[in-house]
Amino acid sequence: MTFANSFMRRKIWFSLVTLVLAVVFTPLAAAQIQIPPPARVVQLPTFGVSVDADGVFNVRQFAVPGGQQFMRNAVFAQTRLPRETWQQSDLRKISLRRLTVALQRCVDEGLEPTETMAHLAGLTSLKYVFALPDEKDVILAGPAEGWTRDADGRAVGIYTGRPTIMLDDLLVALRSQDNDRPNQWVGCSINPTADGLKRLSDYQRSLPNTIPVHAEAEVAATSVVAIERALGMANIVVFGIPADTQMARVMVEADYLMKLIAIGRQPPPIDMPTFFSESKRPGKYMLQRWWFSPDYRRVIASPDDLLLEFTGAVVNLGTEDYRIGPQGQMRKLDNKPGPATRRYATAFTKHYDRIAELSPVYAQLRNMVELLVAAAYLNKRDAFDRVSFDAGLLLDTERLPTDKLAVPRQAPFAANAAWRNHRLIAPSGGVLVTPDDAWHAANIQIDKSNRLDKRRGLATQGLAGQTNWWWD
Repeated sequence: MTFANSFMRRKIWFSLVTLVLAVVFTPLAAAQIQIPPPARVVQLPTFGVSVDADGVFNVRQFAVPGGQQFMRNAVFAQTRLPRETWQQSDLRKISLRRLTVALQRCVDEGLEPTETMAHLAGLTSLKYVFALPDEKDVILAGPAEGWTRDADGRAVGIYTGRPTIMLDDLLVALRSQDNDRPNQWVGCSINPTADGLKRLSDYQRSLPNTIPVHAEAEVAATSVVAIERALGMANIVVFGIPADTQMARVMVEADYLMKLIAIGRQPPPIDMPTFFSESKRPGKYMLQRWWFSPDYRRVIASPDDLLLEFTGAVVNLGTEDYRIGPQGQMRKLDNKPGPATRRYATAFTKHYDRIAELSPVYAQLRNMVELLVAAAYLNKRDAFDRVSFDAGLLLDTERLPTDKLAVPRQAPFAANAAWRNHRLIAPSGGVLVTPDDAWHAANIQIDKSNRLDKRRGLATQGLAGQTNWWWD
């Protein structure tokens, strides 16, 4: 072959991702409303997910622009929410003891929890957990505001657009604790099948070593379709929590969107490197795995184990490389992940707070990780017993059930292609939270300055004469 002919041919590699349960979101509009009137909201297209009877997920786009629908919902929220919940609060406090009494009253009367209870009075993040022996109570505290629904039905704040923490999420987190299961894991995994990976390997080997330049676009397009067909469906596994809960759905959704960003099928919410943009010479028959896990460095406990503070983004994106065998088997590699894999994981972790501001599913995931770590804290430190608080109703799945959603079971794969090298890349991953790890000696961040102890008074500030279960 002459130099000219060689120059006119290029090699091809493919990047693939397991498609999982997802709502694919463009950045949420910076919605802010005055009380009254509502302020301007930027209209952006809004995507969502549909789940069929077999548990298969498909992405859908809403016909009504998200901004318009958001504003209508926000205005309507003013007419149905208690006026005091509309306001933004830097530190709204929730008494679990008083909330339990209010929930018990609903159970006794055969009523559902009120909307304010279901949305935990508009709490949008968990900043503190205070276990107070004198008050025989556990207080959750964090920023809060009034809430509405975005076009996908997600409960979000009317000022910031940040998702609210739901009562169901708190209940699922508390119920995830089981002292009979040491080192319990909570999370999800999206698993390619061995048959699918074998078909993928067979297809990759069937490709010619070189492709004429004039055929690049056609080969890339047809190969993406062929690869998706070869891989078929991915199996979705949820562990440690019921698969029919919102927490499970958000974990899988967050995992899905992260992979779409990784392979360039969805733009990142911010300017950041992705696996696809950074890939230069990926290894042959490699599979990249990414997963979310807690960053325990962001969690601080008081010396007496009765106070807990979250100091920033508590979510890491971890990564590792696997080798795909000819029969579809996977083997973890001992060496460090490749540069592109590491850069994407590092960037996602570093900018997680900003990403969560623009992509609400990651704010939800952060909230849920905070709840899971807090639940482990309360359980492992016997906080309920130490403050003489009976959490029985909160742990009772029969008397206080959570909403049941369609269980994520399978989803189709998606692929992307680029002309850089003749190498196959198949990203995969999941969400893995081991709440017990937060209380291993090596991970505990103790507040030796007694700063947290000085903030103990924040838990009861405004409590005097208060009869409600929440206050600012």
